[in-house]
Amino acid sequence: MNEKLIAKTIFISYLSYATQLKIDTARFVENEVNTNDKDYVSFEQFAFLMRLLVQKTENQNLGLYFGEQSNIAALGIVGQLIQTSKTIGDGIEQALFGFNLISNVIALRLEKTNTSFKLYFDIETDVKEEYPIACKQLIISSMTFVYKEIYFLTLKKYHPTDVSFEFEIDNVSLYERIFHCEIVSKKEQTFIEFAPEILNEKIVYADYELFVHLEKLVCKRLSSQTKKPEKIADVVREIIYKLLDPDFPKLNTVANHLHISERALQRKLKNEKTTYSQLLNELKQSMALEYLASTNSIKEISYMLGYSNPSAFVNAFKSWYKVSPSIYRQELVRANL
Repeated sequence: MNEKLIAKTIFISYLSYATQLKIDTARFVENEVNTNDKDYVSFEQFAFLMRLLVQKTENQNLGLYFGEQSNIAALGIVGQLIQTSKTIGDGIEQALFGFNLISNVIALRLEKTNTSFKLYFDIETDVKEEYPIACKQLIISSMTFVYKEIYFLTLKKYHPTDVSFEFEIDNVSLYERIFHCEIVSKKEQTFIEFAPEILNEKIVYADYELFVHLEKLVCKRLSSQTKKPEKIADVVREIIYKLLDPDFPKLNTVANHLHISERALQRKLKNEKTTYSQLLNELKQSMALEYLASTNSIKEISYMLGYSNPSAFVNAFKSWYKVSPSIYRQELVRANL
């Protein structure tokens, strides 16, 4: 591909944010629909939109927001390859192999030594010169995404040992709070570095059948909405299912998707005699039963439902159903014999 492109799924996430800011997106929607390749849009379009977003928000760190808000599903088939890998090292190899399917503007490069591994983010000089704002924000969001997804894949907090940018960073202290390490800018190359043992860390959800089950579950729940929900609580449930990663989205994230403030969302839910916490708790109860009907282990289910350890899930399940998840599963198996 000679033309510089970026995956449409990524473009649409930025387009959605522009809509929240009430930026006129008619031009982008028209061009995006008429693009020659249905899976991609031109990087020129993406760059123009990004420039508008930065100008509108006066925020030079938008990439941090998008990196934290994105989930691995946005990577499409590449994300599936990463998820079904056995270790972080295998997952990175799959990302290197397939990243061109996401964009041919940015390239990933891995460098391993006995003391560390570095993941480099390279963009051609002429592209950086032509689209400086878009390239900068794309790199920032990509590095933030990698850092966040290592936690998603391992459910362990691994902080980088070094983060370097080839461009100047606005508000270095903000980046250091997010990455938990010293940030160096205006270097020759852009990379994020971790301790080498992380490469051997097992991916918690490496079981392919597990991901197929999750995918079918979410699709079934979304497709069950045969008509437009009349209650705000039903709309919120749909958004929660959509944003599972596997952590449940926070109230402010859901409010942003609805283009309203947190307070307004809380008020609307109160009018329907419920709260966001109650909705999350109800969903966890329902999903726990569905997960227990699968072959997932109690440990896997606890992580899928956002609990820091299995015992926390077991205690919660007992409070809901007055029986342990193990006993419930045993009774379920006997009932199906």
